[in-house]
Amino acid sequence: MNKEKFLNYLEVYGADPKRWPDDIRALAADFFNSDDIEIVSAISAERALDGMLDSELELAPISVSLEASLIDLVPSSNRPKKEKFSQRLGKLKASKWSTAGLIGAALMGGVGVGYAQAVEQAELNAVHTMLTYASTEEFSDLSDNEWFDTGEAE
Repeated sequence: MNKEKFLNYLEVYGADPKRWPDDIRALAADFFNSDDIEIVSAISAERALDGMLDSELELAPISVSLEASLIDLVPSSNRPKKEKFSQRLGKLKASKWSTAGLIGAALMGGVGVGYAQAVEQAELNAVHTMLTYASTEEFSDLSDNEWFDTGEAE
């Protein structure tokens, strides 16, 4: 083992040789007893870090909402997936006849709206024709009373 590998392992496993894997610990034993300033300072820095990590810090309890949101972030194969609308619709216990009835009612409503629009358009066409005919020279000199005269005696 060279110095670079030792320093890398030191960052990974820390300054306590007991935490190192047995095969690597045997190779690194000489570095732990070394007088090299760089290795000694790296070991002391790692011991300080290990001490902070090993100390028992009082952490504030996690709120229930934070815990729930963190759980929601974790993908889980056991968690039920959201159903599509068609799947939820299929769970309804409606018979095929009621579904067909709803579709038929929607179609009849569409036909009714279309027919009402056609009637309105026909009325507008009739009014347009009358106004076009009335604008000809033959009827242009009629007064308002003559236009609205129904021919009935008063």
